[in-house]
Amino acid sequence: MMRRSQSKRARQRGFSHVATTLEAAAVLGWLVVLVLGEKLINDAVTARRAVEDTAEQSSVAAAAGYCETNRTVASTIPGTAARGITVASPDGKLDIQNLLALLNGLGIGAQRTMTFYTMPLRSSTSRALQGDVHADPLVGGGSYTFRGERSFACQERAVDIPQTSIADYRKSIFDTNILGF
Repeated sequence: MMRRSQSKRARQRGFSHVATTLEAAAVLGWLVVLVLGEKLINDAVTARRAVEDTAEQSSVAAAAGYCETNRTVASTIPGTAARGITVASPDGKLDIQNLLALLNGLGIGAQRTMTFYTMPLRSSTSRALQGDVHADPLVGGGSYTFRGERSFACQERAVDIPQTSIADYRKSIFDTNILGF
């Protein structure tokens, strides 16, 4: 009779069967795989945001800086190491030659700002890259690299004087068309 009460007490203290122990290990094993998968997704999302942020900030900085290249801004997302490069390139010209000839006949075209209509258009393109996002072998393993790219039209340098350029337009139109008659 004493033997029976000791075995009952032993079962109440903790795991007593191998099947229960194996089942608990299997559940905890899947929990580990789920946690590692969530960590991989979190790292991938953070890396993707970092490259998009770096590309956008760098392209805006280059466009606002009159298309100066090598304007790479570090990511504002902590714990990331996205790196990038910014290049400026001409993208063609506006096709308004016929319009400019017509405007010259009206006395418009000698102003300093008219050169903006015949200069090539420029844009800045920033490309960012972040690699080294590693997955645990339990969730497939591998290493991932993320890329981001942004382009913006460049701001042109001002060619005006402190006086507004519209005053020059008004004066030349008045002199050519009204005062001359």
